Amino acid sequence: MNSKLKLRQAIDTLYTNGPASHECYTRLALECFRASDVDQAKRLKSHMDLHLFKPKDTFIHNRLLNLYAKSGEISHARKLFDEMTQRDNFSWNAMLSLYAKSGKWACRPGTGMQKEGLKPTEYTHVSVLNACTQLLDLRRGKQIHGRIIICNLGGNVFVCNALTDLYARCGEIDQARKLFDRMVIRNVVSNLKPDQVTVSSVLGAYIQGGYIDEARKVFGEVREKDEVCWTTMIVGCAQNGKEEDALLLFSEMLLENARPDGYTISSVVSSCAKLASLYHGQAVHGKAFLMGVNDDLLVSSALVDMYCKCGVTRDAWTIFSTMQTRNVVSWNSMIGGYALNGQDLEALSLYENMLEENLKPDSVTFVGVLSACVHAGLVEEGKEYFSSMNDQHGLEPTPDHYACMVNLFGRSGHMDKAVDLISSMSQEPNSLIWSTVLSVCVMKGDIKHGEMAARCLIELNPFNAVPYIMLSNMYAARGRWKDVASIRSLMKSKHVKKFSAYSWIEIDNEVHKFVADDRTHPDAKIIHNIRTCADCHMFMKFVSNIARRPVILRDSNRFHHFVEGKCSCKDYWDNAFTQGYSKKADGTRLNVLIDVTKVYSNIFSGIRPAIVPQCRCLRASGAS
Repeated sequence: MNSKLKLRQAIDTLYTNGPASHECYTRLALECFRASDVDQAKRLKSHMDLHLFKPKDTFIHNRLLNLYAKSGEISHARKLFDEMTQRDNFSWNAMLSLYAKSGKWACRPGTGMQKEGLKPTEYTHVSVLNACTQLLDLRRGKQIHGRIIICNLGGNVFVCNALTDLYARCGEIDQARKLFDRMVIRNVVSNLKPDQVTVSSVLGAYIQGGYIDEARKVFGEVREKDEVCWTTMIVGCAQNGKEEDALLLFSEMLLENARPDGYTISSVVSSCAKLASLYHGQAVHGKAFLMGVNDDLLVSSALVDMYCKCGVTRDAWTIFSTMQTRNVVSWNSMIGGYALNGQDLEALSLYENMLEENLKPDSVTFVGVLSACVHAGLVEEGKEYFSSMNDQHGLEPTPDHYACMVNLFGRSGHMDKAVDLISSMSQEPNSLIWSTVLSVCVMKGDIKHGEMAARCLIELNPFNAVPYIMLSNMYAARGRWKDVASIRSLMKSKHVKKFSAYSWIEIDNEVHKFVADDRTHPDAKIIHNIRTCADCHMFMKFVSNIARRPVILRDSNRFHHFVEGKCSCKDYWDNAFTQGYSKKADGTRLNVLIDVTKVYSNIFSGIRPAIVPQCRCLRASGAS
């Protein structure tokens, strides 16, 4: 018979009789604790109260108190604790542990313990420290640390781990590292070593502060790494621009036979998406399938995002359409992916489907929707979607949404409307807004508004080289060489330097990185053998038509899918450039600076697209 059923029958029998003996209550309390049956424990306590039973010692109450603590029954535990006429260290530690787990006032009962003449043990201090950690109460935690030193408990492994966790979670990275190093050094002679929770806390503290290299050092010092430790480091690299490191760590994790969970897999897939590495993304997808986590909501959403950012929306849609459950993140990934790949009507249609399923869109949803309108040049539709954010969905537009609308107005030749929209913003326009204005002005050759945007950007960050360079290029396009010299002189006087841009490409399963003006790479001729963005766009049209195969080109803004001589952008993107910025003052053609980061030729007959050599524009011809 089931132990819980037997226990319930025993309590039922108890209620049919009068008060039981001390031994009977003791045995039943122990059985309740062993079975973790808090309901029967409450019935037992009620029977004891009904017959005014007072235990001879703390055993019965301690077992019930410990069970309440394990079950998170704070009110019942506190009531029992207050009723106890006798309390020992076990009673106090159980109560302190419960408060610590719930993030409540564990420190206050700790002072009451000393008033009763009881000496706090190492477990008492650990419980109080855990409470301070939950509450991020560093001041009180330092007070407890002082008591620990006085009590000579600093060498206890549990106490050291709790202290390290406290300092790491509260942002005291240096102090946490000192305690951690002390444990690592003493591990050789005294078996004092950090546990996995402490390691993860220290790693998390470094990662949260952006100290990835320090986190890697700590990670390398840990001999026995569990799944949490691996995941913390992988996610940290993925979220701090170390995507290649995240992939390498994931490979090492698999070699160590550690089992990644859905959260780990989704972070690695996101790294593949940022690198636009289709091969590695598919490899991780295969691993997720073998592990049975490919249907995990987090993993599926990450896979949709990855395939979209690699230009393979067909595979992204296959995953999205077969997902058993979809949340707003899944929908956002697919809508944004369609917008990124120039499938604007599909993006807007999917948004309408999302509304039909009574799913509330969020701010990210509208970034994708408005981006689709930008790429398709749908001005009126974009205005309607923008207005519906607040009117229908109660969402306050963010700078991202304003930037989309500025981009939409500017590309369609309504820069005055874009400026009026910026003036109506409730918050001060940030660098994103003015960068968008400046980019559109570069496309259109609008020097008036371009100068205004550049001036605002320079005020926000005088040492950012981008507005100086873009304004200089605009002057050069109009033959205003004195203004070009003036900009360069200003940059020199302010010691403003341009950081080298880079791009990357995946060839034969290897990601190659190209840096501007770098002649050390074996394929340097490819880097410098370039043409203009408009010419590249036209060239890819011919390639797709002559070779009779789709070509996917990714630039800094979007994907261009070329099929039978036509582009998914419907030449809206190309026209935006060529209308205002394709000729110099003397009427000759000017090559425009552009960062072409990925060029794929997708056969669609296999999983992985073939690669076409990448070109990266380093200098606009005609500009000195």
